Amino acid sequence: MHRKQNDKKLTAAGRKRSPSSGFRPIVLAWVMCTLTALLGELAVLGLILLRTFVEPSERLGALAVLLVLAATFSGMLSLTLLPFVLRSDRKNIPRQAVIVSVAIGLLPLLALVGLFLGASGN
Repeated sequence: MHRKQNDKKLTAAGRKRSPSSGFRPIVLAWVMCTLTALLGELAVLGLILLRTFVEPSERLGALAVLLVLAATFSGMLSLTLLPFVLRSDRKNIPRQAVIVSVAIGLLPLLALVGLFLGASGN
């Protein structure tokens, strides 16, 4: 009986799987949060560029604020998940990816502060 349970843990080549190999759901969640924050930031940039060609309206402003809030939430979640990701899989994540992820997570906060400072100046 013990041999049958042990055979399930073997790969096709007959070697045991290393504990670090396999799917890490927390890494996927971190990557998805980071990409969502990045896409939100790019959409806000697109709206800012659109405002230069189209007459500014309240709807565009409201959409920009919603996108910045969504990107901020996703970026903060990405920054919250980052220590757990590094603890679970430090060897497989490049340092540059971590640095870019931190920048992507912090950028919506700066955009949010900029929006509120711009709104209070009017």
